[in-house]
Formats: sequence, C-alpha cells, structure tokens
Amino acid sequence: MKRLMLIMIVIVLVLSLVMLPTATYAEVDQVSDTDKMESIRSGIDKHVIDGISDNTLNLSATEAIMYLNIDSELNFQYFKSLSDSNKLELMNSFVQDNFGEILGVSNCYTIVVFDGQAYALTTTTYYSNINNLSLEYYSDGQSPNIMPEAKKKADEEQKKADEEQKKADAEKKKKQADEKKKKDEAKKKADEAKKKADAEKKKKQADEKKKKDEAKKKADAEKKKKDEAKKKKQAEENKKQAEAKKKALAKELKANKNIPLKIKSKSVSYNSIGIPQANIEYKNVGTKKIIAFEITITCYDSYGRLQRQTISNNKAFYGISQGENLKSGESSKATWTLNLFENTTKFNVVVTSVLFSDNSVWRKK
Repeated sequence: MKRLMLIMIVIVLVLSLVMLPTATYAEVDQVSDTDKMESIRSGIDKHVIDGISDNTLNLSATEAIMYLNIDSELNFQYFKSLSDSNKLELMNSFVQDNFGEILGVSNCYTIVVFDGQAYALTTTTYYSNINNLSLEYYSDGQSPNIMPEAKKKADEEQKKADEEQKKADAEKKKKQADEKKKKDEAKKKADEAKKKADAEKKKKQADEKKKKDEAKKKADAEKKKKDEAKKKKQAEENKKQAEAKKKALAKELKANKNIPLKIKSKSVSYNSIGIPQANIEYKNVGTKKIIAFEITITCYDSYGRLQRQTISNNKAFYGISQGENLKSGESSKATWTLNLFENTTKFNVVVTSVLFSDNSVWRKK
C-alpha cells in the first residue's frame, strides 16, 4: 500500500512539472514588454568575439560579434512575442551597457541565440539609436555563423567592387593625363600669345599713365590752391563764428548777472512713490569748463506757501551735482528728489557755487 502511494505521489509531481511551463507560456501575452525584456536581459549569457584579437571570422580591428544566448524556453517565448522595435531596443541597450568590452569597435554584429540557433541579427555601434538600426528576424532559426557568412560574402563583393573601382580609376587617371597634356600645350601657346599682348598692353598703359599722372599733378596743384583758399576762408569764418559765439555768451553771462551757470528751465515731477522731483535744465554761460555746482531750491505748494523740510524744518533744499563735464556754451539736465518736501508743486532755484576744471570756484555773493 505504501509502495502504491509512493508511486502515485511521483506521478503527481511529474504531471505538475510537465503542466507548469504550459501554464506559464499561456500567460506570455499577459506579461508587459518591459517585464519580458527585464526577464530576458537578466538571463542573457553573452559571448564576444572582438576583431582586435586573432579570430577565424575575418573580423577587422573595428568589428566585433556579440552573441546574446537566451537561457530558457520561457525567455525565448518572451523574445519571440516582442515587437520588432522592442527586440531592437533589447539588443541595442544590452550592447550599449557592455560596450566597455569592445571599445574602439565601429560595427558590432549582435546575434540572439537560443538552443544553438540564431533568431535575430542587427548591426550597432556606440551610442546607436534604434531608429537607425535594422532587424533581421529568423522565426525558424538560422546557423549562429550567419553573420560571418554574410560578412564573408559582403567582403568578397566589396573586394570585387574595389578592383573594378581601381581599374576605373586607372582609366580615368590616364584619360585625365592625356587631357592635361593637351590642355598644357594649348595653355603654353595661349600664355605666349598673352605674354606678347600683355607686353603691348603694358607699354600702352604706361604711356596713358604718364599722361594721366601729368594731368593729375596739374589738377592736384590747382586743387591744392583752391583747398588752401577754402581752408583760409573757413578759418576766417570759424573765427568770426567763435567771436560771435563768445560775444553772445558774454552777453548771456551778463544777462545772467555774471553767474556762470544759467537755469534754462525747471519743472516738478513725481517718482514711483509720489515724492516730488526737481527737474532742471542748465547751461554753462561762462568761459571755463564746469565739473560741479551747488544749488538752493526753495519749495512751494499750490497755494504758494513756503514748504519746510518735515524733520529739520529747513526752509530750502540744498542740492549738488558732481562729475559734470560741461564745456562753455553746453547745456545739460539733472533731477533732484525733494525728500521731506512732500507738498511741493513748484520751486525756485538759485546757483550758489560753481567748481571749474582748473579747481577755481565761483560763489554767490
């Protein structure tokens, strides 16, 4: 009885082992491509043949083959169920992750193998994108040496093409040499004719140049004479204008009560937070360059009432402008913010001192 029960247990275990893969394969379509690719990747046994080492596959130093051996029937079913783009993604990403083993390779022939048969092939390189790759898929399997065989055939075709190209290049070179010889002879003849024509042309040009140079010399002399007369006249005109400007400036200085800085215009504006600003346009009516000046501003409200500074109770705002470079007769503008004179709508301004570039100072008496 015990022996019978033992036999029945063994039969149940065998049947469970036989049925387990079938149940698993039935679920292939229910597994996401991401999980399938992760499962395949974790079980890949890679084998690399690098052309930099001695090999029997006629690989060059810039070529390599990477065999991706799938470890189980389940992962093989997963691979077959992937889309072409995901097959390429799996193969290419695996090569990129392991490119350190084939540094310097420009073409890596990547072959997926299961149970001794090749099922997919692509050619990739460092940093390849799958959009630039093509997939060869063999649903029934092929010999794993398919890449070397294809490469051998391609090499033979390339060798034949190279020989034909070499022959065509030789014929082209001979034809070019013959054409060059003819062209050289024709050029030599043309050069001799040109040389003779150039000599005659040069003599003619020299004669014409001599005449032109003589005419130009005469014209230049006349122009020089006119320019000197014009220059003299301009100098006299400039002198008159300078004297007139000086005279007008002296008159303007006198009218400004001999104050070297004239106030041309003034207005009130307000900054972004409503504080009044004094905008003043001024002019140097003196003879020296002004580099700084001081002013006194008396502020009034709309009723004409004198405004005092809120804290100090001062009757006026005292302003200064430095870093000026105001030459005689020039004008400029500046703005002073009238802090603590909030009700100002109009003002009077008096120049109290002027500093000149020679460090002399004019002060209001």
